[in-house]
Amino acid sequence: MKEVIIDRENYYKDDYEGFAIFLITRAYNDLQMNTALFNNVKGKASDEAQIYFFKLLTSHLKETLKVLGTIKRSSRFEGIMQKWERNELIKKILLDIADELEKPKNRPNSINAKYLNFRNEVFHYCIEEKDFEEYKSIQKQLKVKGINVLLSKDEKGKYKHELGVDIQISQSIFNEQSIEEVDKLRRKIQTLLREILNDYSREKP
Repeated sequence: MKEVIIDRENYYKDDYEGFAIFLITRAYNDLQMNTALFNNVKGKASDEAQIYFFKLLTSHLKETLKVLGTIKRSSRFEGIMQKWERNELIKKILLDIADELEKPKNRPNSINAKYLNFRNEVFHYCIEEKDFEEYKSIQKQLKVKGINVLLSKDEKGKYKHELGVDIQISQSIFNEQSIEEVDKLRRKIQTLLREILNDYSREKP
Protein backbone atom coordinates (compact mmCIF):
# COMPACT_ATOMS: atom_id res chain seq x y z
CA MET A 1 0.00 0.00 0.00
CA LYS A 2 1.40 3.36 -1.05
CA GLU A 3 1.09 6.23 1.42
CA VAL A 4 1.22 9.83 0.25
CA ILE A 5 1.89 12.75 2.57
CA ILE A 6 0.11 15.97 1.60
CA ASP A 7 0.38 19.23 3.48
CA ARG A 8 -2.80 19.48 5.58
CA GLU A 9 -3.21 23.18 4.82
CA ASN A 10 -3.16 22.41 1.10
CA TYR A 11 -5.56 19.46 1.41
CA TYR A 12 -8.22 20.56 3.90
CA LYS A 13 -8.33 24.12 2.65
CA ASP A 14 -9.97 26.85 4.66
CA ASP A 15 -12.99 27.01 2.35
CA TYR A 16 -16.15 25.07 1.61
CA GLU A 17 -14.38 22.69 -0.74
CA GLY A 18 -12.00 21.69 2.05
CA PHE A 19 -14.96 21.32 4.40
CA ALA A 20 -16.84 19.13 1.88
CA ILE A 21 -13.80 16.87 1.40
CA PHE A 22 -13.40 16.56 5.17
CA LEU A 23 -17.04 15.42 5.53
CA ILE A 24 -16.84 13.07 2.55
CA THR A 25 -13.64 11.50 3.86
CA ARG A 26 -15.31 10.83 7.20
CA ALA A 27 -18.36 9.34 5.52
CA TYR A 28 -16.30 7.17 3.17
CA ASN A 29 -14.06 5.83 5.96
CA ASP A 30 -17.04 5.05 8.20
CA LEU A 31 -18.91 3.25 5.40
CA GLN A 32 -15.81 1.27 4.45
CA MET A 33 -15.09 0.16 8.02
CA ASN A 34 -18.69 -0.64 8.82
CA THR A 35 -19.23 -2.59 5.59
CA ALA A 36 -16.19 -4.71 6.41
CA LEU A 37 -17.45 -5.32 9.95
CA PHE A 38 -20.98 -6.19 8.78
CA ASN A 39 -19.72 -8.56 6.09
CA ASN A 40 -17.51 -10.22 8.68
CA VAL A 41 -20.42 -11.05 11.03
CA LYS A 42 -23.11 -11.68 8.38
CA GLY A 43 -24.31 -15.26 8.63
CA LYS A 44 -21.76 -16.08 11.32
CA ALA A 45 -22.45 -14.06 14.48
CA SER A 46 -25.55 -13.87 16.65
CA ASP A 47 -28.70 -12.18 15.34
CA GLU A 48 -28.03 -9.34 17.80
CA ALA A 49 -24.53 -8.69 16.42
CA GLN A 50 -25.73 -8.82 12.81
CA ILE A 51 -28.61 -6.43 13.52
CA TYR A 52 -26.34 -4.06 15.46
CA PHE A 53 -23.81 -3.76 12.64
CA PHE A 54 -26.65 -3.38 10.13
CA LYS A 55 -28.03 -0.53 12.27
CA LEU A 56 -24.63 1.16 12.12
CA LEU A 57 -24.38 0.64 8.38
CA THR A 58 -27.81 2.14 7.65
CA SER A 59 -27.00 5.05 9.98
CA HIS A 60 -23.75 5.89 8.20
CA LEU A 61 -25.52 5.59 4.84
CA LYS A 62 -28.30 7.96 5.91
CA GLU A 63 -25.82 10.51 7.27
CA THR A 64 -23.84 10.32 4.02
CA LEU A 65 -26.97 11.01 1.96
CA LYS A 66 -27.70 13.95 4.24
CA VAL A 67 -24.21 15.39 3.65
CA LEU A 68 -24.38 14.89 -0.12
CA GLY A 69 -27.90 16.30 -0.28
CA THR A 70 -26.87 19.42 1.63
CA ILE A 71 -23.87 19.94 -0.65
CA LYS A 72 -26.11 19.51 -3.71
CA ARG A 73 -28.71 22.04 -2.53
CA SER A 74 -26.49 24.70 -0.98
CA SER A 75 -25.15 27.62 -3.00
CA ARG A 76 -22.01 27.52 -0.84
CA PHE A 77 -20.99 24.29 -2.56
CA GLU A 78 -22.06 25.23 -6.10
CA GLY A 79 -18.49 25.36 -7.45
CA ILE A 80 -17.70 21.96 -5.96
CA MET A 81 -20.73 20.36 -7.59
CA GLN A 82 -19.74 21.83 -10.97
CA LYS A 83 -16.22 20.40 -10.57
CA TRP A 84 -17.56 16.96 -9.62
CA GLU A 85 -19.90 16.84 -12.59
CA ARG A 86 -16.98 17.19 -14.98
CA ASN A 87 -16.15 13.60 -14.01
CA GLU A 88 -18.48 11.32 -16.02
CA LEU A 89 -18.69 8.59 -13.36
CA ILE A 90 -19.50 11.07 -10.58
CA LYS A 91 -22.05 12.82 -12.80
CA LYS A 92 -23.74 9.49 -13.66
CA ILE A 93 -24.02 8.32 -10.04
CA LEU A 94 -25.29 11.71 -8.86
CA LEU A 95 -27.99 11.47 -11.52
CA ASP A 96 -28.83 7.87 -10.53
CA ILE A 97 -29.25 8.77 -6.85
CA ALA A 98 -30.82 12.23 -7.33
CA ASP A 99 -34.01 11.29 -5.43
CA GLU A 100 -31.99 9.88 -2.53
CA LEU A 101 -30.31 13.26 -2.03
CA GLU A 102 -33.58 15.14 -1.64
CA LYS A 103 -35.33 15.42 1.71
CA PRO A 104 -37.04 12.05 2.34
CA LYS A 105 -40.45 13.64 2.97
CA ASN A 106 -40.30 15.06 -0.58
CA ARG A 107 -39.34 11.70 -2.13
CA PRO A 108 -41.46 9.09 -0.29
CA ASN A 109 -40.57 6.34 -2.80
CA SER A 110 -36.82 6.72 -2.35
CA ILE A 111 -34.80 4.07 -0.50
CA ASN A 112 -33.85 6.79 1.97
CA ALA A 113 -37.50 7.48 2.80
CA LYS A 114 -38.72 3.86 2.76
CA TYR A 115 -35.97 2.17 4.78
CA LEU A 116 -33.30 4.41 6.24
CA ASN A 117 -35.43 5.89 9.00
CA PHE A 118 -34.57 2.56 10.60
CA ARG A 119 -31.69 4.60 12.02
CA ASN A 120 -34.16 6.78 13.91
CA GLU A 121 -36.19 3.80 15.11
CA VAL A 122 -33.28 1.98 16.69
CA PHE A 123 -30.93 4.74 17.84
CA HIS A 124 -33.45 7.06 19.46
CA TYR A 125 -35.13 5.76 22.61
CA CYS A 126 -38.25 7.90 22.34
CA ILE A 127 -40.92 8.17 25.01
CA GLU A 128 -43.60 10.30 23.38
CA GLU A 129 -47.26 9.30 23.16
CA LYS A 130 -46.90 8.27 19.49
CA ASP A 131 -43.98 6.02 20.47
CA PHE A 132 -46.12 4.38 23.15
CA GLU A 133 -48.85 3.69 20.58
CA GLU A 134 -46.29 2.19 18.18
CA TYR A 135 -44.89 0.05 21.01
CA LYS A 136 -48.37 -1.34 21.73
CA SER A 137 -48.94 -2.10 18.06
CA ILE A 138 -45.62 -3.95 17.74
CA GLN A 139 -46.26 -6.00 20.88
CA LYS A 140 -49.71 -6.94 19.62
CA GLN A 141 -48.27 -8.20 16.32
CA LEU A 142 -45.62 -10.25 18.12
CA LYS A 143 -48.23 -11.82 20.41
CA VAL A 144 -50.28 -12.86 17.36
CA LYS A 145 -47.15 -14.43 15.84
CA GLY A 146 -46.43 -16.25 19.10
CA ILE A 147 -43.04 -14.61 19.54
CA ASN A 148 -42.19 -14.53 23.23
CA VAL A 149 -39.48 -12.69 25.15
CA LEU A 150 -36.19 -14.61 25.28
CA LEU A 151 -33.82 -13.56 28.04
CA SER A 152 -30.22 -14.60 28.54
CA LYS A 153 -29.11 -15.12 32.15
CA ASP A 154 -25.73 -15.96 33.63
CA GLU A 155 -24.86 -19.06 35.65
CA LYS A 156 -26.19 -17.38 38.81
CA GLY A 157 -29.53 -16.66 37.15
CA LYS A 158 -28.88 -12.92 36.83
CA TYR A 159 -30.05 -10.98 33.79
CA LYS A 160 -27.47 -10.61 30.98
CA HIS A 161 -29.46 -9.33 28.00
CA GLU A 162 -32.53 -9.90 25.88
CA LEU A 163 -32.05 -11.85 22.69
CA GLY A 164 -33.37 -10.12 19.59
CA VAL A 165 -35.04 -7.07 21.12
CA ASP A 166 -34.50 -5.10 17.88
CA ILE A 167 -35.72 -7.89 15.62
CA GLN A 168 -39.29 -6.69 16.06
CA ILE A 169 -38.38 -3.34 14.47
CA SER A 170 -36.04 -4.66 11.79
CA GLN A 171 -38.49 -7.33 10.61
CA SER A 172 -41.17 -4.70 10.02
CA ILE A 173 -38.85 -2.79 7.67
CA PHE A 174 -36.45 -5.25 6.10
CA ASN A 175 -36.74 -8.35 3.98
CA GLU A 176 -34.46 -9.87 1.36
CA GLN A 177 -35.56 -7.40 -1.32
CA SER A 178 -35.26 -4.25 0.81
CA ILE A 179 -31.84 -5.30 2.11
CA GLU A 180 -30.64 -5.74 -1.48
CA GLU A 181 -32.02 -2.28 -2.40
CA VAL A 182 -30.15 -0.69 0.50
CA ASP A 183 -26.97 -2.60 -0.35
CA LYS A 184 -27.14 -1.53 -3.99
CA LEU A 185 -27.45 2.11 -2.90
CA ARG A 186 -24.55 1.67 -0.47
CA ARG A 187 -22.31 0.34 -3.25
CA LYS A 188 -23.17 3.32 -5.48
CA ILE A 189 -22.48 5.78 -2.66
CA GLN A 190 -19.14 4.22 -1.80
CA THR A 191 -18.10 4.29 -5.47
CA LEU A 192 -19.17 7.95 -5.69
CA LEU A 193 -17.28 9.01 -2.57
CA ARG A 194 -14.16 7.15 -3.59
CA GLU A 195 -14.18 8.74 -7.05
CA ILE A 196 -14.63 12.22 -5.52
CA LEU A 197 -11.71 11.63 -3.17
CA ASN A 198 -9.63 10.08 -5.96
CA ASP A 199 -10.16 13.14 -8.17
CA TYR A 200 -9.40 15.55 -5.34
CA SER A 201 -6.25 13.77 -4.16
CA ARG A 202 -4.89 13.60 -7.74
CA GLU A 203 -4.98 17.42 -7.85
CA LYS A 204 -2.71 17.70 -4.84
CA PRO A 205 1.10 17.83 -5.17
